[in-house]
Amino acid sequence: MSLAQLSLAAELGELDSFSFILDKIEAAIDPDILISKLGPCSKRVKNLFTSLIDEAAETAKPRAAFKVCRVSRLDDSQTCLDQSLFKSRLLNFNLSKHELAFAYVATEGAELSGWAAKLSGAGRALAWYIRYAALKLAEKKLNSFIKSSFGLKQLSSMNPGALAAWTREEQRPMFALLNPLPEIIGVELRPNFWMSPDLASTGILFETEHKFYNCQYCPLSPCEHRKTAYLGPWEN
Repeated sequence: MSLAQLSLAAELGELDSFSFILDKIEAAIDPDILISKLGPCSKRVKNLFTSLIDEAAETAKPRAAFKVCRVSRLDDSQTCLDQSLFKSRLLNFNLSKHELAFAYVATEGAELSGWAAKLSGAGRALAWYIRYAALKLAEKKLNSFIKSSFGLKQLSSMNPGALAAWTREEQRPMFALLNPLPEIIGVELRPNFWMSPDLASTGILFETEHKFYNCQYCPLSPCEHRKTAYLGPWEN
C-alpha cells in the first residue's frame, strides 16, 4: 500500500484498522558483534558472554507494534497525532510536511528481562548488551516492515525523552495514542515515565529525504551509540 492510499484511508476515516503487531521476530544475535563491543577482555569473560548469548537466544522474544497516524499541526509547538496532543517544537518541525506518521512501541520482551533479572554480577552486566541488541532487532524489523509495506525509501524517528526538545513526560500521550498496542506486546508505562521492561522504546517514524537523528541535538559525549555529529542545541 502506498502513502497516497493511506492518505485516502485517512480522509475516509479508516485509519483505525491500520495497526500492526510484529511478534515473530527471530532473536538472531551475532555473538561476534556483541563481543567486539566489550573491547579487550579475558577469554573467561568471552566464554561467559558467549554462553549467555546462547541462553538468551532460547528465551528472547523481542516484539514491536505500530499504528498509522494522521498528523495535524495546531501551531508551531503543538501537534496532534490522531487525537493525542504532543508539545514539541522539534517534533512539529519534523512533521511539518507530513500528513501521516507511524507511532511505534518496541521491546526486548518480558521473557528476556525476566531471564536477566535472575543473573548476578558480571552475568547481569553482560546481559544488558544482549537485551539492548534484542531491542534493536525489534526496531530494525519494524523499520524494514514499514518501508517495504508502504513503499518508503527512508525513515527517521523521534523518541520522547531522548532530547530536551521532546521530554519524557510526553510518554503519557504517546501511550494513549498507541493504546492498546503496548499492553498487547507487554510494555507498561511507569509513574516516572520510564517503561517496563527497561529495554523498550516508543517513537514517531516519518519518511524523510535527509536522515534525522536524535544525536544531532544530544550533547552526550562520549556515547557508544552516537550515529552522527552533535550540531548544538536545537533552535527554531
